[in-house]
Amino acid sequence: MKCFLAAAFWFSLVWTPLYAATTDAEMLRIQSDIQAGNIASAEHALNAAMKADPRNGGLYNLRGIIEANRNQMTSAEMSFGRAIDLSPNLIGAYLNFGRTCEILGERDPAALDRAIRRFRSLLATQPGANEVRVQLAKLLTKQKQYSASLSELDQLPVDVRAGELAQSLRKENLHQLIASYQQREQWAEARKEAEALALLEPKQTAPLLELARIAQRQNDLRGALGYLAHARTLEPESAPVHFFFGVVCIELDLPFEAKKSL
Repeated sequence: MKCFLAAAFWFSLVWTPLYAATTDAEMLRIQSDIQAGNIASAEHALNAAMKADPRNGGLYNLRGIIEANRNQMTSAEMSFGRAIDLSPNLIGAYLNFGRTCEILGERDPAALDRAIRRFRSLLATQPGANEVRVQLAKLLTKQKQYSASLSELDQLPVDVRAGELAQSLRKENLHQLIASYQQREQWAEARKEAEALALLEPKQTAPLLELARIAQRQNDLRGALGYLAHARTLEPESAPVHFFFGVVCIELDLPFEAKKSL
């Protein structure tokens, strides 16, 4: 319930002027009733408005929010889809459509594909719709399309890319790609993604240890030692870091450094 009461805030007063018979005040009044939980009042006003203004995408968006709050997700998806068809620039309708499909995706895997198609259709004409691009990246991650998700995140402006959700998605995608590449023993690719992860977590030693393990598998022992030296600077009291450093020193035939670190 909460997710779609919150989704009401996604609503944007953008609709095709040709069919804008409904006033701003009427739209805002219906929206306010939904946000306040006065669903019956909102629905009564909405039905009247839709009779007078049947091609207003914003009204269909509001109807979808009401249906979603009643857990009528299939109907909500249809309403949000109709809102998009009538008002292709109504960003809130795309976000609501995507959220509905995300919920439906728990029992209907094709629902995520429908949302992804809608998102990509909008971004083809409005590449600056950053909220939609973040949500597209989220759905791609859910589909385990990690590289495709990262590609979408890379197209975001720096300030949006630094947002909490975008950062979380980027880290998740990188972790998954690193694991996948390591399973296939594609060490160069794994190292590239691990370096990207280390840049995202500059104060964490875990990515550096991962990099050291990958470099060790590539027989780049001096590279591994460089990562470990950085990790040792970040956590000078970490026994695992010192131990790993000592092991690599042994492999490099550096007995004095190995003994000191061990």
